[in-house]
Amino acid sequence: MYIPLGERELAKEIEQRGIALGMEKGKEQATFEIAKKFLANGVSPEVIANSTGLPVERVRTLVN
Repeated sequence: MYIPLGERELAKEIEQRGIALGMEKGKEQATFEIAKKFLANGVSPEVIANSTGLPVERVRTLVN
């Protein structure tokens, strides 16, 4: 099936954006999971925030 060059380039760009977005979401989810494990092991929210780059307020919401 023939796909015009402009459409192929657009499709490739959309694909790359989707991949980048998926990787970012995965990284974010992994950071939250790590923060939850640290909390479960008694690490303070402040230390977790400093280590992960998450806002301390966000880390505190993970306690529940």
